[in-house]
Amino acid sequence: MNKDRYHSSDRQLVDRCVAGDRDAAGKFVRTYSELIYASVQQVLRSKNIRFVPQDLEDLHHDVFLKLFENRCRKLNQFQGRNGCSLKTWLRVVCVRIILNHLRKNRIGSLRNRPFNLALDQVPALCDDHDSALQRLEKKERLKRLQNGLDKLSVRERQVFQRGLVDGWSSGQIAADMNLSVQNVYTIKHRVLKKLKQFANIRKD
Repeated sequence: MNKDRYHSSDRQLVDRCVAGDRDAAGKFVRTYSELIYASVQQVLRSKNIRFVPQDLEDLHHDVFLKLFENRCRKLNQFQGRNGCSLKTWLRVVCVRIILNHLRKNRIGSLRNRPFNLALDQVPALCDDHDSALQRLEKKERLKRLQNGLDKLSVRERQVFQRGLVDGWSSGQIAADMNLSVQNVYTIKHRVLKKLKQFANIRKD
């Protein structure tokens, strides 16, 4: 009986979120934020995917976005049947969301292999005033650049891969990643700035 009341309370919280109750939504996020963080980390570690704190923030945000989008369509699927608590249901749903996100954005392939790039094919990393390519080809410079790549967040890696390696336009990246074009430009600028710092390339 206590379990029934507990699950009934879960469903009531969900119903309030679906109805657009901002207080309920805030309570939901506060209550289950740590669970989502833990579930995200569990998935990434199970897939041997290296990550930085910003990756967790990005994926944590994406999970809640999926739960609340379209008037809480995903969250509203919770029924609390067969003794399933909201906490248990969220853990399962979170894992599915993250796995789908990783497959769609090819994050696993980016994380599990090094960036073996032909650096002279990334003009934004070259320096017109100096022989940046010759310097980058030195072992220590390449190591520094790799360290910089490893420290990029998931979203920064996606933009880097698509825009600077695969040659996608900012418009294509924006459409594929559900971002504004301005946001893509901002991320590109931030990535290049970080990589130049790690590679110790002199700015113009």
